Amino acid sequence: MRNKHNNRGVTLVELVIALAVLAMLMVAVIMLMSNNTVIYRKTKADISVQTVAQETYGSIQDSIMQAKEVTLIGYTESDGKPKAYKKASLLDTSETVKKYEEVAFDKLSSSEVIYPTQLIIKYSVKSDAENRTVENDNCVITYYFCRYNDRESGHEKCNVYITRDYDPSVGISDIKWGSPSVGEWTPEEKELSSTSADVEKYKDYLYTSALSEATVKVDAEAQTFDLNLAFWDRGQSYTSKGIVRCRNSYVTIDMKSRLDKNKNEE
Repeated sequence: MRNKHNNRGVTLVELVIALAVLAMLMVAVIMLMSNNTVIYRKTKADISVQTVAQETYGSIQDSIMQAKEVTLIGYTESDGKPKAYKKASLLDTSETVKKYEEVAFDKLSSSEVIYPTQLIIKYSVKSDAENRTVENDNCVITYYFCRYNDRESGHEKCNVYITRDYDPSVGISDIKWGSPSVGEWTPEEKELSSTSADVEKYKDYLYTSALSEATVKVDAEAQTFDLNLAFWDRGQSYTSKGIVRCRNSYVTIDMKSRLDKNKNEE
Protein backbone atom coordinates (compact mmCIF):
# COMPACT_ATOMS: atom_id res chain seq x y z
CA MET A 1 0.00 0.00 0.00
CA ARG A 2 1.46 3.37 -1.06
CA ASN A 3 2.25 6.02 1.57
CA LYS A 4 0.57 9.22 0.45
CA HIS A 5 2.68 11.33 2.85
CA ASN A 6 5.89 10.66 0.80
CA ASN A 7 4.60 12.99 -1.93
CA ARG A 8 4.66 16.01 0.39
CA GLY A 9 6.75 18.97 -1.10
CA VAL A 10 8.82 21.77 0.55
CA THR A 11 6.76 24.42 2.24
CA LEU A 12 7.32 28.12 1.75
CA VAL A 13 8.50 28.48 5.36
CA GLU A 14 11.13 25.77 4.93
CA LEU A 15 12.35 27.40 1.70
CA VAL A 16 12.67 30.79 3.39
CA ILE A 17 14.60 29.27 6.31
CA ALA A 18 16.96 27.44 3.92
CA LEU A 19 17.62 30.62 1.94
CA ALA A 20 18.25 32.56 5.14
CA VAL A 21 20.77 29.98 6.36
CA LEU A 22 22.46 29.95 2.95
CA ALA A 23 22.59 33.76 2.91
CA MET A 24 24.22 33.85 6.36
CA LEU A 25 26.81 31.30 5.25
CA MET A 26 27.56 33.33 2.11
CA VAL A 27 27.91 36.55 4.16
CA ALA A 28 30.33 34.80 6.52
CA VAL A 29 32.41 33.47 3.59
CA ILE A 30 32.46 36.89 1.88
CA MET A 31 33.50 38.64 5.10
CA LEU A 32 36.26 36.09 5.64
CA MET A 33 37.53 36.53 2.07
CA SER A 34 37.28 40.31 2.39
CA ASN A 35 39.30 40.32 5.62
CA ASN A 36 41.92 38.09 4.04
CA THR A 37 42.10 40.41 1.03
CA VAL A 38 42.54 43.47 3.28
CA ILE A 39 45.27 41.71 5.28
CA TYR A 40 46.99 40.60 2.05
CA ARG A 41 46.94 44.12 0.58
CA LYS A 42 48.18 45.63 3.84
CA THR A 43 50.98 43.09 4.10
CA LYS A 44 51.90 43.62 0.45
CA ALA A 45 51.98 47.42 0.91
CA ASP A 46 54.01 47.05 4.10
CA ILE A 47 56.57 44.81 2.38
CA SER A 48 56.67 47.18 -0.59
CA VAL A 49 57.42 50.29 1.49
CA GLN A 50 60.02 48.40 3.54
CA THR A 51 61.73 47.21 0.36
CA VAL A 52 61.78 50.73 -1.10
CA ALA A 53 63.10 52.10 2.21
CA GLN A 54 65.92 49.58 2.40
CA GLU A 55 66.88 50.09 -1.26
CA THR A 56 66.86 53.90 -0.96
CA TYR A 57 68.81 53.94 2.28
CA GLY A 58 71.24 51.34 0.94
CA SER A 59 71.88 53.34 -2.23
CA ILE A 60 72.63 56.56 -0.33
CA GLN A 61 74.69 54.67 2.25
CA ASP A 62 76.85 52.96 -0.39
CA SER A 63 77.38 56.24 -2.24
CA ILE A 64 78.51 58.08 0.91
CA MET A 65 80.78 55.24 2.03
CA GLN A 66 82.77 55.34 -1.21
CA ALA A 67 82.72 59.14 -1.58
CA LYS A 68 85.77 61.27 -2.30
CA GLU A 69 83.81 64.51 -2.07
CA VAL A 70 80.33 65.26 -0.74
CA THR A 71 78.28 68.40 -1.27
CA LEU A 72 75.03 68.65 0.68
CA ILE A 73 72.54 71.33 -0.33
CA GLY A 74 69.80 71.82 2.20
CA TYR A 75 68.27 73.99 4.88
CA THR A 76 67.69 73.96 8.61
CA GLU A 77 64.43 74.69 10.43
CA SER A 78 65.99 77.72 12.10
CA ASP A 79 67.06 79.27 8.81
CA GLY A 80 64.94 77.82 6.01
CA LYS A 81 67.33 79.13 3.35
CA PRO A 82 69.19 76.50 1.26
CA LYS A 83 72.95 76.45 1.77
CA ALA A 84 75.73 74.32 0.31
CA TYR A 85 77.57 72.30 2.94
CA LYS A 86 80.92 70.85 1.91
CA LYS A 87 84.55 70.31 2.81
CA ALA A 88 86.39 73.54 3.58
CA SER A 89 89.01 73.06 0.85
CA LEU A 90 86.27 72.98 -1.80
CA LEU A 91 84.58 76.22 -0.81
CA ASP A 92 86.53 78.45 -3.20
CA THR A 93 86.79 76.05 -6.15
CA SER A 94 83.42 74.44 -6.87
CA GLU A 95 81.12 76.09 -9.41
CA THR A 96 78.29 73.57 -9.21
CA VAL A 97 76.53 75.22 -6.30
CA LYS A 98 77.96 78.74 -6.46
CA LYS A 99 74.51 80.33 -6.16
CA TYR A 100 74.20 79.02 -2.59
CA GLU A 101 75.84 80.38 0.51
CA GLU A 102 78.62 77.90 1.33
CA VAL A 103 79.28 76.47 4.77
CA ALA A 104 82.09 74.09 5.71
CA PHE A 105 81.07 70.81 7.31
CA ASP A 106 83.37 71.45 10.27
CA LYS A 107 81.44 74.64 11.05
CA LEU A 108 78.32 72.61 11.72
CA SER A 109 77.23 71.26 15.05
CA SER A 110 76.84 67.47 14.96
CA SER A 111 73.32 67.98 16.34
CA GLU A 112 72.26 70.36 13.54
CA VAL A 113 69.40 68.83 11.52
CA ILE A 114 69.60 69.52 7.79
CA TYR A 115 66.74 68.92 5.35
CA PRO A 116 68.48 68.02 2.06
CA THR A 117 67.35 69.15 -1.36
CA GLN A 118 70.42 67.80 -3.17
CA LEU A 119 73.15 65.37 -2.21
CA ILE A 120 76.07 65.46 -4.68
CA ILE A 121 78.61 62.68 -4.23
CA LYS A 122 81.85 62.35 -6.18
CA TYR A 123 83.63 59.01 -6.06
CA SER A 124 86.26 57.02 -7.94
CA VAL A 125 86.22 53.54 -9.39
CA LYS A 126 88.66 51.15 -10.96
CA SER A 127 87.87 50.26 -14.54
CA ASP A 128 89.65 47.96 -16.99
CA ALA A 129 89.85 49.10 -20.59
CA GLU A 130 92.09 47.42 -23.15
CA ASN A 131 94.03 45.68 -20.39
CA ARG A 132 94.67 49.02 -18.67
CA THR A 133 93.55 49.72 -15.12
CA VAL A 134 92.18 53.25 -14.82
CA GLU A 135 91.79 54.64 -11.33
CA ASN A 136 90.30 57.84 -9.91
CA ASP A 137 87.65 58.27 -12.58
CA ASN A 138 85.42 61.22 -11.72
CA CYS A 139 82.05 59.62 -11.11
CA VAL A 140 79.22 61.72 -9.72
CA ILE A 141 75.83 60.70 -8.41
CA THR A 142 73.27 63.32 -7.35
CA TYR A 143 70.14 62.72 -5.29
CA TYR A 144 67.38 65.32 -5.64
CA PHE A 145 64.86 65.46 -2.76
CA CYS A 146 61.70 67.16 -4.02
CA ARG A 147 59.06 67.73 -1.34
CA TYR A 148 55.37 68.27 -2.02
CA ASN A 149 51.93 67.74 -0.50
CA ASP A 150 50.24 64.76 -2.14
CA ARG A 151 46.71 65.95 -2.96
CA GLU A 152 45.28 62.45 -3.27
CA SER A 153 46.39 61.25 0.18
CA GLY A 154 46.92 64.62 1.87
CA HIS A 155 50.27 63.30 3.04
CA GLU A 156 53.64 65.05 2.78
CA LYS A 157 55.81 63.19 0.29
CA CYS A 158 59.25 63.57 -1.22
CA ASN A 159 60.15 62.34 -4.69
CA VAL A 160 63.78 61.24 -5.02
CA TYR A 161 65.45 61.63 -8.41
CA ILE A 162 68.95 60.42 -9.30
CA THR A 163 71.36 61.59 -12.00
CA ARG A 164 74.76 60.08 -12.75
CA ASP A 165 77.85 61.06 -14.70
CA TYR A 166 80.83 58.87 -15.55
CA ASP A 167 82.96 61.14 -17.71
CA PRO A 168 86.53 60.99 -16.32
CA SER A 169 87.55 64.12 -18.21
CA VAL A 170 85.36 66.54 -16.24
CA GLY A 171 85.30 67.70 -12.66
CA ILE A 172 82.39 68.11 -10.30
CA SER A 173 81.94 71.74 -11.36
CA ASP A 174 81.49 70.87 -15.06
CA ILE A 175 78.97 68.05 -14.89
CA LYS A 176 76.25 67.92 -17.54
CA TRP A 177 73.43 66.05 -15.88
CA GLY A 178 71.62 63.17 -17.46
CA SER A 179 72.56 60.52 -19.95
CA PRO A 180 73.06 60.98 -23.73
CA SER A 181 70.15 58.66 -24.47
CA VAL A 182 67.70 60.79 -22.50
CA GLY A 183 69.20 64.24 -22.93
CA GLU A 184 70.80 66.77 -20.66
CA TRP A 185 68.91 67.72 -17.54
CA THR A 186 69.63 70.57 -15.16
CA PRO A 187 66.70 70.50 -12.72
CA GLU A 188 65.97 72.86 -9.89
CA GLU A 189 64.22 71.41 -6.87
CA LYS A 190 61.42 73.97 -7.25
CA GLU A 191 60.70 72.77 -10.80
CA LEU A 192 59.72 69.29 -9.65
CA SER A 193 56.35 68.58 -8.11
CA SER A 194 53.79 65.81 -7.69
CA THR A 195 52.13 66.51 -11.04
CA SER A 196 51.83 63.58 -13.40
CA ALA A 197 53.56 65.65 -16.10
CA ASP A 198 56.69 66.05 -13.98
CA VAL A 199 56.74 62.40 -12.98
CA GLU A 200 56.27 61.33 -16.60
CA LYS A 201 58.88 63.79 -17.88
CA TYR A 202 61.52 62.75 -15.37
CA LYS A 203 60.47 59.12 -14.88
CA ASP A 204 63.88 57.92 -16.06
CA TYR A 205 65.40 59.73 -13.07
CA LEU A 206 62.69 58.95 -10.51
CA TYR A 207 64.09 56.67 -7.81
CA THR A 208 61.14 56.66 -5.42
CA SER A 209 58.08 58.69 -4.53
CA ALA A 210 57.49 56.79 -1.28
CA LEU A 211 59.78 58.98 0.80
CA SER A 212 57.93 61.41 3.07
CA GLU A 213 60.91 63.19 4.68
CA ALA A 214 64.68 63.05 4.88
CA THR A 215 67.06 64.63 7.39
CA VAL A 216 70.84 64.55 7.75
CA LYS A 217 73.24 65.32 10.58
CA VAL A 218 76.97 65.66 9.86
CA ASP A 219 79.82 65.02 12.24
CA ALA A 220 82.80 66.38 10.30
CA GLU A 221 85.47 65.24 12.74
CA ALA A 222 84.18 61.66 12.80
CA GLN A 223 83.41 61.80 9.06
CA THR A 224 79.90 60.45 9.57
CA PHE A 225 76.49 61.23 8.13
CA ASP A 226 73.47 60.48 10.32
CA LEU A 227 70.63 59.65 7.89
CA ASN A 228 66.98 59.57 8.90
CA LEU A 229 64.58 58.64 6.10
CA ALA A 230 60.84 58.37 6.70
CA PHE A 231 58.69 56.55 4.14
CA TRP A 232 54.94 56.49 3.56
CA ASP A 233 53.08 54.63 0.83
CA ARG A 234 49.48 53.37 0.57
CA GLY A 235 48.83 53.92 4.25
CA GLN A 236 52.01 52.17 5.40
CA SER A 237 54.94 53.92 7.07
CA TYR A 238 58.53 52.89 7.69
CA THR A 239 61.71 54.60 8.90
CA SER A 240 65.29 53.84 7.88
CA LYS A 241 68.01 55.49 9.92
CA GLY A 242 71.63 54.97 10.79
CA ILE A 243 75.07 56.52 10.89
CA VAL A 244 77.20 56.16 7.75
CA ARG A 245 80.96 56.57 7.97
CA CYS A 246 83.05 57.56 4.94
CA ARG A 247 85.73 55.01 4.07
CA ASN A 248 88.02 57.56 2.42
CA SER A 249 90.02 60.08 4.41
CA TYR A 250 89.24 63.79 4.61
CA VAL A 251 85.81 63.73 2.97
CA THR A 252 84.16 66.15 5.40
CA ILE A 253 87.27 67.92 6.68
CA ASP A 254 90.43 68.62 4.67
CA MET A 255 93.88 67.51 5.71
CA LYS A 256 95.18 71.05 6.33
CA SER A 257 92.31 71.88 8.69
CA ARG A 258 92.87 68.67 10.61
CA LEU A 259 96.63 69.24 10.88
CA ASP A 260 96.05 72.84 12.00
CA LYS A 261 93.59 71.64 14.60
CA ASN A 262 95.97 68.99 15.90
CA LYS A 263 98.74 71.56 16.05
CA ASN A 264 96.59 74.00 18.02
CA GLU A 265 95.57 71.26 20.42
CA GLU A 266 99.23 70.45 21.09
